[in-house]
Amino acid sequence: PLARLLQRAYLPHVVASLLAVVIAFVILGLLSTVVGGQLSTLISKAPEYEANIVAKWELLLKSSPLISRFAAPLRGGLGEAASPLSLAEQFARPLLGPVATAAVVLVFTLVILLYSDDLRDRFVRLVGRHDLHRTIFALNDAGHRLSRYFLSQLTINAAFGVWIGGALGLAGLPSPILLGLIAMLMRFVPFVGTFIGLAAPLALAVAVSPSWSLAFVVLAIFAVSEIVVSQVVEPLLYGHSTGISPVAVLVATSFWTLLWGFVGLLIATPL
Repeated sequence: PLARLLQRAYLPHVVASLLAVVIAFVILGLLSTVVGGQLSTLISKAPEYEANIVAKWELLLKSSPLISRFAAPLRGGLGEAASPLSLAEQFARPLLGPVATAAVVLVFTLVILLYSDDLRDRFVRLVGRHDLHRTIFALNDAGHRLSRYFLSQLTINAAFGVWIGGALGLAGLPSPILLGLIAMLMRFVPFVGTFIGLAAPLALAVAVSPSWSLAFVVLAIFAVSEIVVSQVVEPLLYGHSTGISPVAVLVATSFWTLLWGFVGLLIATPL
């Protein structure tokens, strides 16, 4: 949609495509800067949270013999001091793979934008030569509906992330901008994204607070927010405008996750 908007402003096709990608990655770069600052703050405060984690871990072991038996190999691991350098290494290493994959995705995005008309024409010649008018109409209709759907999805997920970040900040969790951004991104993952996005703030709530009350507050915030968004907001805005089959979404998610890992999981539905 951004590339088409720039073309309507009388920019050449190549310039509009390049500018759309540049704008997208500038936004991603700014968000990455914010995330980096929030992560460094969390890492620097990690030793302060260690006592809460150890205390709750020991309480769980005492309260449940079953947990104690299965967790026996982990005893003593939580009592070791966690240095900021080791934590930074643990965070950075899993990010290297997605960063490399993101570079591949950048190339695909740029090429598809630059050759979108050529791809459409080749597809028409491949499957619709017997009825060019109907095939072109179907492709244009699908493109229009999907564009509208993903713009609505981006708006809803961004609003969800802003709300979650604000609510978690008011509840007392550190780095609410980072947590809101994670919640926003994970909502792009079909069906289970919200549950994945809940993991980080829930773990942080357990680490920050000496009691379990903050963890229950975080659970309540996510549960109520997801119910309202998925059962009220999304049906009102989306309706039946896309015609995407849930089975097709599952197949696409499985395929692109297998091919591109976490990045593929995020962009499977748009693809």
